[in-house]
Amino acid sequence: MLVLALVLGALSGVARQIGPSQPPPPPQDSSAPIDTSKPPPPPPAAAPAADAKPADGTATPAPAARVFDPLHAQKSVEVGEYYLKAGNYAAAVDRFKEAIADQSNFALPWDLLGQACEKEHEPADAVTAYQRYLVLLPDGKESDRVRKRVTKLQAGIASDAAKQSKR
Repeated sequence: MLVLALVLGALSGVARQIGPSQPPPPPQDSSAPIDTSKPPPPPPAAAPAADAKPADGTATPAPAARVFDPLHAQKSVEVGEYYLKAGNYAAAVDRFKEAIADQSNFALPWDLLGQACEKEHEPADAVTAYQRYLVLLPDGKESDRVRKRVTKLQAGIASDAAKQSKR
């Protein structure tokens, strides 16, 4: 009798854990054949998507933050280099910025972004990109070239500013 009370108590605890909305798991009978003629049951209902709007439509959830993705960053650099060589500088700028968003401590896209910004006649943006490259890789094999470009671009920016002030 005591054993029966313990078993019933344990079963009621399991029933509370499963809850009324879920059926108890089927008994495991390894001797019963599996019926493959029926499709498997559908998966349980998924949680609403992160970008789904609430039912009342009052608020829009914030966009998900980018995740560190070095493989995607490398691929973006490769595509950006293609665009840079092809003369599509705006597309190259976009891809290098994408690579930087995926891996901000990757020096190469900063250098290439500087080159693309120069081609787009955006010297201030080029200087900013080159300076970030130098912060990340101060003794890299391209650092001397980048320093010379920064000096030349800054001189050009100062010259343009002086011309503007004379007008």
